Amino acid sequence: WVLGEYAVPNDLTYAIGFSFGGDMTYRLMCEASDIISGFAVTGQGGPWSRNSGLDTNKYPWAAGCAQATPRPLWKGIGTNDVYYSAEQARTGWESFAKKVLGCCGEVTESAVADGVTCLRFEKCAVATEFCSYTGMEHIYPSVATAPQEDGFTDNGRGASWQATPAAWDVWREAFTPADVACDDDAPSSSR
Repeated sequence: WVLGEYAVPNDLTYAIGFSFGGDMTYRLMCEASDIISGFAVTGQGGPWSRNSGLDTNKYPWAAGCAQATPRPLWKGIGTNDVYYSAEQARTGWESFAKKVLGCCGEVTESAVADGVTCLRFEKCAVATEFCSYTGMEHIYPSVATAPQEDGFTDNGRGASWQATPAAWDVWREAFTPADVACDDDAPSSSR
């Protein structure tokens, strides 16, 4: 609807979803990646967040995600989220990144701000990052949530490691999809 009503070029169209809106964002990644350039999801586990793999009962549309055009994805979660554990969210991100975004190899971890740790794949067809916020509950990481409530400090991004600027950083990466040869038997995660 928005693209039909407003003259927004496809290369400037992005989707961000929080909580149940994260479900919508995952669906857009799978069904509208040809018209949306980048995605961000917070406070949500994702279709692949169960140890058993893809949850097709809750996400019947997700079975067709493998045909989606890989687009940059930023994902964040609070470690005290009451709806999704950080481990569920990480599992969902890793599985989606492998199955849809063409990622493989080691997952590297870096502390990017006080209480914020982000992960990236060694090899990926597009940029993707997963960040966990120590002590944060089921809220969208923004200026309103930091630094007073959550104790996050300024790291060159204003009040905290905010979700929207973090997503923009991933979306802006000058990324040229490369041939990513992935060995399915190789370990994908290091802690």
